[in-house]
Amino acid sequence: MEINLIGAELIGADLRGADLSGADLRCANLHQANLSGANITDVDLNGADLSGANLANAKLAGTDLSVADLSGAKMNGVNLKQEERKRAGSSHHWTTWSGS
Repeated sequence: MEINLIGAELIGADLRGADLSGADLRCANLHQANLSGANITDVDLNGADLSGANLANAKLAGTDLSVADLSGAKMNGVNLKQEERKRAGSSHHWTTWSGS
């Protein structure tokens, strides 16, 4: 199942170890979120704010970080290796979260 978190307000969210593989996080606000150890493979982060976020030991294979704000983000131990990918394809069954 894929997760639609487009524009979600997740400031300071505790997402340690979360499986967000294949999620759509375009324009999401993850300022100072804790994503340490999270599976963030094949995620769309276009326009996402990850400033000050903790991405230590996160799995980011297939995720393009060039389109996200990573200023001040903690990136130690980040894994960008392709063999860490959890999904080979997707079925595009969306779960939408609207906040609160």
